[in-house]
Amino acid sequence: PVRAMPGWVQIVAQVNPLMHVIALTRAVLLKGAGAADVWRQLLALALLGTTILAVAVRRYRKRVVNAATSPQAHRPPRLGAR
Repeated sequence: PVRAMPGWVQIVAQVNPLMHVIALTRAVLLKGAGAADVWRQLLALALLGTTILAVAVRRYRKRVVNAATSPQAHRPPRLGAR
């Protein structure tokens, strides 16, 4: 269990979405828990998902802007290039 791990490992585990999915799945399938019982796991997954999506969109946007403004973006392709 996570509670038996050192403090720094517990913090790392809280950031891992898999820990929340496993806790959520166990509660629902083994204990018959409802949404009121697993709201913390649902909230954690929603926050992690939103954060990961925001970082991904920023990185993608940077990559697209850099690709469009690089000198190579304005060169015509070479014929016969593979």
